[in-house]
Amino acid sequence: MFCMKCGSEIEEGSSFCSECGYQMSSSQTENNQTTPLSSYVAAPVKPTAPIPPALQAKANEVNNKSKKTSPLVWILAAMVVVLAIVLFVVLAGKDDKKSPKDGDGIVAENDVKEDNSSEEKTSEDTVETTEATTENTAETATEVTEASTESVAEETQIKIEDYTASDCETLVAELKNQQFSNSGDYDKLFEITQIFISAKIIDFEGQVLSNMSDDKKLSLVYRMLDKASYDENCIFYNQLTFMNYTECNLAQAESVFYDAYGCNGIPGSGNGVTVSGDTVSFMPATGDAWNFINNISIQENDNYYLVTAPYFYGCNGQNSEEFLGYADLLFVKNSNSRYGVTMIYAKAHNRSISISQIEVSSHLEPQMGNYYDASNLYDGNYSTAWVEGRDGVGIGETITIYLNEQTPVYGTLLFNGYLASTDLYDKNGKVTSVSVDFGDGQKKYYDLYVGEIYGSPSQLSYRDFYVGNTYIDRPIVTNKITITIEGAVAGYKYDDTCISEIKIY
Repeated sequence: MFCMKCGSEIEEGSSFCSECGYQMSSSQTENNQTTPLSSYVAAPVKPTAPIPPALQAKANEVNNKSKKTSPLVWILAAMVVVLAIVLFVVLAGKDDKKSPKDGDGIVAENDVKEDNSSEEKTSEDTVETTEATTENTAETATEVTEASTESVAEETQIKIEDYTASDCETLVAELKNQQFSNSGDYDKLFEITQIFISAKIIDFEGQVLSNMSDDKKLSLVYRMLDKASYDENCIFYNQLTFMNYTECNLAQAESVFYDAYGCNGIPGSGNGVTVSGDTVSFMPATGDAWNFINNISIQENDNYYLVTAPYFYGCNGQNSEEFLGYADLLFVKNSNSRYGVTMIYAKAHNRSISISQIEVSSHLEPQMGNYYDASNLYDGNYSTAWVEGRDGVGIGETITIYLNEQTPVYGTLLFNGYLASTDLYDKNGKVTSVSVDFGDGQKKYYDLYVGEIYGSPSQLSYRDFYVGNTYIDRPIVTNKITITIEGAVAGYKYDDTCISEIKIY
């Protein structure tokens, strides 16, 4: 510390100056001590969004920049000390020059008292000035540091568009090791996934949604706006205000779009979407082909959801549906989104579930070199069929499917009827309802639609026939599935009920 009178350096804790003998008061001693730097530095601000591992380096780099602001605080603190020294020296010098004396050169007693009083007052004024200066400088340093910290906090918050494909692939691989979750967000995640899948933009290469091509973004916008315009149960229904059912505010739509899917903006017009001024409009759906899902699985950790959904092709103009594969969709748990989540990545993949063996309760005996046993149900040939061998249409007959291993099962596909030709399809019986035990001991009942098939056999594929899709809300890990025929209808010639193929997904 330094002497308040002559400015000489004094050992910490000393009561007197060794140069001039000035006595230091306890308050003066405290005010000469430098304020610790830590009192100026605000506590670090944590990012509000979770940071994937691959982005941590980026966040660390930004944080390191914040450390470079500390010399400014040191400089400000040093200025406080220098300013205090200068004030003490100047004020002390003025006091020495003002020693009052009477006419005969002898200092009067009253003048001495006044001089001491003046000196004490000057010292008090100096202390107050120093305290005020120190306080103002500390406030300035704190403001500078807080502003710097806020700036760093903004930079370290990872934005949705900062995620890369590599980040997302790493997160997906980690989440696949988690157990299936019974998350309360099932309905919300299902709906967002359904709208994304219906846009038919998922691919096997994978895509970060914020980096999608403009045509894919517009396809997604179209499906979102179309769904939100008529479905009162849609997650977007109350988020958008429509004029004439086909037009809404552009900024409003972009805000909803970003919260749900992380895509920034609506890139012009196309794919049924038109942007004009501050509005966006769309053409209502016309019954074209779409993709859809029936169920999803959820795996999660503290920061992310991984949704997996088998998805299908469907069309109003065709008879049935086609299984296309599985969709993996990565969501970040995002408190800044009105939905609590934002989808950031999507990728399609295939997974083959191998059937080890199928047992049936009966089958038709061979005729004219044709076999109708259980092996026809999983030979990959849609022109062969299992035919039940009991009298009547086969009510109560069972099909027991054994898988090679315990695996997550979402559902089964029954390629109903004898699909070798439209003639054989019409002549023979078909299943109208089944119950399925997916291995948990509980039966679930399903109605299967059966109708007349039109077209030349040479032009038909299995997609053109009615496929019975039996599924459960959440997948079950199992290696055994039992299907029981609960209802069937005879063909125009035979009452033998037939199934050409069974797929497990």
